[in-house]
Amino acid sequence: MSTESVPPQAAPQPTPPSGSGHRTAPRVIALLTAALGVAVVVGTVATAAVPTVAAAAARDEERSVAVGGVSAVKIDVDAVMLTVVFDDVSEASLDVREFTRGSWTFERNGSTLRVATPRNSVLSWFGGGNGRATLTLPEELAGVDTDVMVAGGSVDASGDFGDLGLTLAAGRVAVRGTAETLTADVDAGRGEIDLSNVSTAALSTEAGELIARLGGTAPDAVTASVSAGSIELTLPDEVYDVTTGVSAGGVDNRLRTQAGSPRTVDVRVEMGNALLTAD
Repeated sequence: MSTESVPPQAAPQPTPPSGSGHRTAPRVIALLTAALGVAVVVGTVATAAVPTVAAAAARDEERSVAVGGVSAVKIDVDAVMLTVVFDDVSEASLDVREFTRGSWTFERNGSTLRVATPRNSVLSWFGGGNGRATLTLPEELAGVDTDVMVAGGSVDASGDFGDLGLTLAAGRVAVRGTAETLTADVDAGRGEIDLSNVSTAALSTEAGELIARLGGTAPDAVTASVSAGSIELTLPDEVYDVTTGVSAGGVDNRLRTQAGSPRTVDVRVEMGNALLTAD
């Protein structure tokens, strides 16, 4: 008698849980991709919309101030193209075009005429600015002490000044005419100076470029300091007592020199270069 054995049945395979990691990862990636796409679209729309909003908000403004008793002018600007001129007018005037934020300061403060751009705003982060402006000063203010501070943008000034101070944090400043004394400090950017009959001048640059021509009557004393960047100084063809000090970089002196000359030039260079030439 034979016995027939029944083979054992195979154990049922476990059913994989729904929503396993193999399916979750692609879904997460798809969701992140979609979210990123939405962000890009929103960012693109916002970026495109801001110039339109700024253009729509741009405006013009003209103002004037009496200058009787004014002995000093103080200019403090940022993100603007400013032109300063003297003309045959009875009052100082400020003509601003296409500015998009805040209000300019244009006022008398005792004997000082103050001109300043608005403070930065959120709109300026997206390209809003202080536009283009022209400051016109009466000719009766010729020889006025003037202080110009530029945080950004450009200033182009021409005329006759008394004690002239220039501070450039960034951007460009260009000045032409005459001045009694000159102080110019360029942190960054480019300074261009063409002045006559300056008696004393103090020039310095931190990390920018300063090109200065002092014509007419030769100055009595000039100091130049270069922390980094460069200074190019042109003086009348006279004899000067030139002293220099260099840590790193160099001084190229092409002036006529003689120790003990009443006209002095002192140049100090930490890093960078200074060029001294005669006109």
